[in-house]
Amino acid sequence: MGYFKYLKRVIKSIAPGQWREDARLLLSSILLITFLGSGAHQQHGEAQPKKSLGQVAELSASRSDKSRCEPLQRSSHYARTGRLPYLERESTPNVPTSPIVIALHGLGHHKEGFSKIAHRLPASWRVISIDAPLHYGRGWAWYRFRCIQAAADLSQSVEALYKTVAEIKRRYPRAPKPALFGFSQGGVMTLSAIAKHPSEWSSAASLSGYWLSNDPLKASSLSASPELLIAHGELDRVVPVSRGLDAAKVMGEAGALVAWFVFQGGHQVSPEVIEVLTQHIERGWSVSSILDRRSVNRSDSQ
Repeated sequence: MGYFKYLKRVIKSIAPGQWREDARLLLSSILLITFLGSGAHQQHGEAQPKKSLGQVAELSASRSDKSRCEPLQRSSHYARTGRLPYLERESTPNVPTSPIVIALHGLGHHKEGFSKIAHRLPASWRVISIDAPLHYGRGWAWYRFRCIQAAADLSQSVEALYKTVAEIKRRYPRAPKPALFGFSQGGVMTLSAIAKHPSEWSSAASLSGYWLSNDPLKASSLSASPELLIAHGELDRVVPVSRGLDAAKVMGEAGALVAWFVFQGGHQVSPEVIEVLTQHIERGWSVSSILDRRSVNRSDSQ
């Protein structure tokens, strides 16, 4: 039902005389539903040593359950400001209206390593990689993994993300609504951020993530949320593909428009995922532009 509500919203937003301009967008949305089933960097906050994506894993054999669930030290930047440090890859050209993409890393990783994905995304985007707030090994965590405190940690991290993105939006007031995506724990964060702040994003994508919450979503609570891409490797041994599919079901039943993409691979961000992610984010900005234009037209007519 969420898919059709979304299309209805898009169709209503297309003003007379603009059908030719927006026909491709509408068709791509229909196809999406059918499909279901090296730039400059700016540091903001704390720097972290480089670490390869291959070193990241949700499961840590070196940490016992007891030690893993002990309170984790907060980053000094988060403790001091309530916001999170981030690394910015400037857009080319670097203009105030460049679209913004927020990227969230997985467990034990950091913004420096995860920013490598920025180089695989269009240069015209301003890609901002954000550090999680909790120390974990040589990197950071959004929440304590497989612990009773996980949901509470996650909620606090989402609020810290919200404050951080609000700061970024103040720096770039002429940019369109930001897009959001995350990998593994970052994918879990993305789903939770969409659930709590659905109107803040032009689009969102959870890559190899899952749904983690003690509070069930209400039916139709996400009917006005942006498009959501959930991508998962069929051979993922860290977060089984069934957990990604469960997340798609949860978000879809709450009214979100969900695109489910499964690929032949494991716990990774594959080239084909980058391609699908890029198309998804571009489509989200197009839809957001139509809705914003319709909102302006309504305001002018009142």
